[in-house]
Amino acid sequence: MANRSPHQTLVLKGVRTDCDTAEVERFVRAIVSTTDRVSLVGDQYPSKPCCAKRIYMDFSSPERAQEAKALVESKIFKFKQSQFFDKEAFQVNVNSASFLIWIKDKSDEDEDSLEKKFRQFGSLNAQVKFSDKNNGAIIDFLRFEDAKAALDACEARRLQVGEHSFIFAEAVPRFNTLLILRLVQRLILSDRGHSMPIKVAEDFVQQVAGECRVQFSRWLEVVSLCPGLLRVEADRIHLNPA
Repeated sequence: MANRSPHQTLVLKGVRTDCDTAEVERFVRAIVSTTDRVSLVGDQYPSKPCCAKRIYMDFSSPERAQEAKALVESKIFKFKQSQFFDKEAFQVNVNSASFLIWIKDKSDEDEDSLEKKFRQFGSLNAQVKFSDKNNGAIIDFLRFEDAKAALDACEARRLQVGEHSFIFAEAVPRFNTLLILRLVQRLILSDRGHSMPIKVAEDFVQQVAGECRVQFSRWLEVVSLCPGLLRVEADRIHLNPA
């Protein structure tokens, strides 16, 4: 599998709650016309109750997302003076993807050789990180789909590690990867057409966080990084058909 550029998401914060969604989207698209998808959803942690919404805009490459960010920043006065945004709460950011898997035993691989084996599944955020604990390693993928492909290869015993003593790689999902896997499983089992209200999803995410002893405080932004798999519309999360 060749390396592919991940989708990147531009986030606009500080959207006023009393605005019409369609009007806000038309306003944004008039300025940033190259976006692949626009979603307007509730902000989990609004700085002000009156501007408790945010806009997610998906782009097919990091370069397009950064260009759009620069364009928004060049028109920032227009955004802050519009009826749709609160000028004090308005922010613009580009989400960075990070989907981790943990290799239980890297055998005698070094960083470069192990990285080469996992780059066959997709682009990595950074160099492979080794841990003294159980001779393991952390692999950080840019795309959830690529992390899942690596996990599947390990589960099917298709990936060997070790320069001299070959063993089949064993891997487990970590953090964002685990969150998306569990959320997808929950959506598959849902009785509302593979969708759920954001509030129900938030409760489920907190349950997963408690079980894993981690914090998923920005989980909705993680969901937005998987546009080929999950879709956020208004107050619901949907599982996109394969």
